Amino acid sequence: MTPMGPVDRFQVLPLHHQVGICDVDAVDVPRWDSGEEPLVAGEQCILVATRGDVDPVELEVWVTEPATPPPGPLLFDGELCTTGNGVEVGDLVAGDGHQVKLTAGWHRLRIYADQPGNATRLRIVFDPGPEQSPPLAPPANGQPQS
Repeated sequence: MTPMGPVDRFQVLPLHHQVGICDVDAVDVPRWDSGEEPLVAGEQCILVATRGDVDPVELEVWVTEPATPPPGPLLFDGELCTTGNGVEVGDLVAGDGHQVKLTAGWHRLRIYADQPGNATRLRIVFDPGPEQSPPLAPPANGQPQS
């Protein structure tokens, strides 16, 4: 299998020191409790703390297993619920987002940050949906999995 590159790589100036990963139909956006959290998450939207809007933040979005090392530690490993109408990634306050098409349902999502709480580089990794995933290899012992 040929390794794939990121679906999108871009930079944004993060207003309010945050970048969002949100379903376009999300109605509940998580709120910061103290402002010191590295991220806040809801079922359909995740906000990641970044540096201020003086310099851009680099975002790398994957919908497959990345072929290169992440920019820093794993910050989030969970799921995002999508409606199938797209997920917006970027500075959602300023309307500087890029859309990722995913099927409706729950998708595993991992977020890596070079500096948790003050990120300058983020890697956002969506696992593909079942109809986009490669078939599973047969078990090594030849017995069906239960």
